[in-house]
Amino acid sequence: MKINSNQTGWVVAGVMGLGFAFLAGSGFQDSSTKIGTVSVGRVFNDSEYKKDQDAQLQQIGQSRRALFDFIDTYKFMSLADLTKFKDLSVKANPTDADKAEINRLKDVATKADQQYRLLQTKANASEAEKSVLNNFIKNSQDNASFVGKLNQEFTDELQQKQEKMRSDILDRVKAAVADVSKKQGFSIVLNDEIAPYSANDLTPEALKAMNAKK
Repeated sequence: MKINSNQTGWVVAGVMGLGFAFLAGSGFQDSSTKIGTVSVGRVFNDSEYKKDQDAQLQQIGQSRRALFDFIDTYKFMSLADLTKFKDLSVKANPTDADKAEINRLKDVATKADQQYRLLQTKANASEAEKSVLNNFIKNSQDNASFVGKLNQEFTDELQQKQEKMRSDILDRVKAAVADVSKKQGFSIVLNDEIAPYSANDLTPEALKAMNAKK
């Protein structure tokens, strides 16, 4: 079972293709105007904050994949148990009681799978056993429907988290560049895509300022 999302390979696509400038002065006409450049993409992608966000996204993706793998292997959990198992499995900070309940539900699912396999191959099943077998089949069908909806839910969730993290990082990049440009007396700082040959590259200082703010 796969989540239809590029979970951790997100980048800033030319960093919005922006050609923005950080303006700290009055414009280009003043002879004292000091102009610098910065690689917004490098500050964005090389920052420790970005790496931390990537790690969080990867952890979220792994927890979802592990959930899908288990559900795909053990298909006969009741819908009520399956819903509870999903909620606890994706919980950000599960308590010891949550973890114990997850393990209990896993045990229930494992035993249900074993019982299904026994009943499926039993030659002379009783009516009660046939009823149990039919219930397992229904659980499996409910499971398949639940997983389809869950896949879309998780895909949307990860995309939303990516967009929010991207926006947060860009805000931090802009703040870091503004801080460096102000301290060093730059009136204008351009994205290096606009002025790639500038002698005043503020990228290292901006990245350092970005990493200093955890």
